[in-house]
Amino acid sequence: MNEEESASRNIISLSDLLHHVSKRPALYVGTQQFNMAAAFIEGCSFAISVMDPDSQFPNELKEFNIWLANRLNFPKNCAWWNGLKNSFPEESETFKQLILLFEEFKSKTSTNHS
Repeated sequence: MNEEESASRNIISLSDLLHHVSKRPALYVGTQQFNMAAAFIEGCSFAISVMDPDSQFPNELKEFNIWLANRLNFPKNCAWWNGLKNSFPEESETFKQLILLFEEFKSKTSTNHS
């Protein structure tokens, strides 16, 4: 196994990343601001797509964006983090809702793919 194969096997899932960053955002971005944490998550998504073009991580984030736009009734061309922040302006609530809504997304999309 080469270094790239080893790295792609150790890439965190989107679910795990969202949980970790939401639980302790300052650990990852130095602040409790949701917008900074969202930028970090987007950056991770981009890095993973470069490191592992076959990874489902970036696609899952895009699918979550579309689902969330429908769920919270914001335009599909609006970023997931912006729609979430507009719907839940208080920082702690935004992080809490991110996890709850992502879990709802996962449960509904896994049911649809079965």
